[in-house]
Amino acid sequence: MKVPKFVLALVFCGSLAVGAVANDGWGREGSYTKLYNPDTVKTITGKIVSVNRESRPLKGMGPGFSVVLKDDSGVATEAQVGPAWFTSFYKEKWNAKVGDKVSVTGSVVDVGGKSVMIVQQGSKGDLKMTCRNKNGLPVWDLNVSDF
Repeated sequence: MKVPKFVLALVFCGSLAVGAVANDGWGREGSYTKLYNPDTVKTITGKIVSVNRESRPLKGMGPGFSVVLKDDSGVATEAQVGPAWFTSFYKEKWNAKVGDKVSVTGSVVDVGGKSVMIVQQGSKGDLKMTCRNKNGLPVWDLNVSDF
């Protein structure tokens, strides 16, 4: 049986993507993901005061997307959303920029010596994005049993 070239290309690209997830530090078994603590989950609503599309929470991690939010009382929190390759799928639709009002829910933990939020989900107006399940496992690296 002859396998069409496009099927081989899909299999090859899929294997590269799985390797990228496993090796960029953002995957389910990475040190960063293991910092997520369901007991420290909270929701913050505020305005974006800075955007970073090259965020690397821990040494050796691939680039990620994060924003700093300032809530109504003036408290600033860095919200680390996810790897750049994953968040790029949302970039055009969300177009997150300084001044946008957003709401994020996630685990507030110490990462690299500073308090940050590892985002589980976020919203901007009617737009919603889920990044992790309730246990902190990233949606880009979930198994069927994780639901």
